[in-house]
Amino acid sequence: MDEAGVFHKIPRIDGSRLAEIFAREVLSFLVGKELLSPEWAERLLSWRHTGFNVHSSVPSS
Repeated sequence: MDEAGVFHKIPRIDGSRLAEIFAREVLSFLVGKELLSPEWAERLLSWRHTGFNVHSSVPSS
């Protein structure tokens, strides 16, 4: 949504790629706040199931 409150359609992003981006951003934030060590962040990202998921199959109208 832009500053005027208007939604804009963006190209479709693969859900697994979006989950990876989100996971990296969240973990980076936690590392920056010193709530998680960089080593644990990398360990979490190496796991097959990181605990992050994105549901993006419902189209907006």
